[in-house]
Amino acid sequence: MSNFTDVVAFHKKFEVPVPAELTLMDEKAFSFRSKFLYEELEEFKSAYASNDLILAIDSLLDLVYVACGTLNFLGVHEFEETTQPLQNVTGIPTLLRRAWHHGLYLNMKDTIDEFVRQHNVGNLTLAIEALSSVIRVTKECAAQMTLTQQVWDDTWNAVQTANMTKVRAASAADSKRGSSLDVVKPKGWVAPERTHVEVVNRAILEYAAMSSHQLYRVIVDENQDNEEFDDSMEVKVLLSFNSSQHPKLISEAVLAVFGAQAAQWHDVPEMFNSFTVIDMGQS
Repeated sequence: MSNFTDVVAFHKKFEVPVPAELTLMDEKAFSFRSKFLYEELEEFKSAYASNDLILAIDSLLDLVYVACGTLNFLGVHEFEETTQPLQNVTGIPTLLRRAWHHGLYLNMKDTIDEFVRQHNVGNLTLAIEALSSVIRVTKECAAQMTLTQQVWDDTWNAVQTANMTKVRAASAADSKRGSSLDVVKPKGWVAPERTHVEVVNRAILEYAAMSSHQLYRVIVDENQDNEEFDDSMEVKVLLSFNSSQHPKLISEAVLAVFGAQAAQWHDVPEMFNSFTVIDMGQS
């Protein structure tokens, strides 16, 4: 299923009233959806202010979720994204530098502003195009943060699972957005962020494993005449990385296997001394 069809399924489960044909929203629905879009955008901004990678990822997922839902509120029932799929190469999900973040934030805000503007003047076609741009620009931001397609899919599925356990607001008073159209968190609701942490850690460890393999091959190639080196040592490196259960410098795992020789190796990438696994206890 696509991101859009997941959101449609969410609306159907909770009997959210959406039109059968393309149409502009009434004032009540438009106010609800536009505020919802800006709310998720501001969460993305807040995530950077607090240096919170997991919240930043969650806010991007939520922004796409709300944009897809808003398309459905306009009577869109089939939607094909124009966004290129995210990369499938292994990488480290990361927050961007402040200037990059601010630029992407402004790009996403511009697309939401355009949706509001076009809906206000009654241009349904351009309003739909603007929402499509919200989705495209948000996923471009995810790509800049080195979120692979696998990371996006796994974290998206966590959001969808959590959302499907919510309940329909009994009245506007039950919604923090003041709308009876809202679907809200029941008592005991489990947020998806812990799964996000697990997904990000898995991506980091996969990258560590790939990088350890590259480093291992370089060291072995330099020791072709040394009988003490054999391919079984690579298994030790991978186990050393993949058994990490807490923040740990990758260089420590390399040193644990290769000892002083690795420490003296002049081609060891700087990144081996730079990143750590996210602490599950801090999520």
